[in-house]
Amino acid sequence: MPDVDSIGWPRPEDEEEIVYLEGDESYGPYRALVKKYSGEYGIPENIARAMMETESTYRPDAYNSGSKARGLYQITPIAARDVGEDYEEMFDPETNIRSGMKYLRKMFDRFGGDEDPEVAVSAFNWGPTSTANKRWEDRPTETKEYWDKIRLNMFKYEEPERDLPGMWMGGQVGRSRYR
Repeated sequence: MPDVDSIGWPRPEDEEEIVYLEGDESYGPYRALVKKYSGEYGIPENIARAMMETESTYRPDAYNSGSKARGLYQITPIAARDVGEDYEEMFDPETNIRSGMKYLRKMFDRFGGDEDPEVAVSAFNWGPTSTANKRWEDRPTETKEYWDKIRLNMFKYEEPERDLPGMWMGGQVGRSRYR
């Protein structure tokens, strides 16, 4: 495991891990991998990218010492096991993105994410057991704020030609299919 500094983040040994596609910087790094695995697992690409930005700000070396979450999607040992992946490989961007999309697909299937992604995305953060067994109103502030961050980041990654009813757009009400 990499060395961890005083705030719990390992330092990258090779900054070239972040790969931008030429002319694609506005969509964040790892776009090709996100596109591949979000497509394979049927996750909207804007949600996949928004979650990566929110979880790790595109740092493949991100580490949370409290939850032991690793990598771009902050995959925990339990989540890695749940999707049949090796937790020790979670600092590898491709493994982490694939694992994140597999795990999110499980949340989408369990919590109706294809119709309304809020609960499924929140389950990714709060955990499926808490989401299923506790009252929605009792979710922690962190989880409530998590969905708000995801929504804001999702708008950034929306394709311009898509219809977005209801989304807040820089001082005016735009249109989004998400709350």
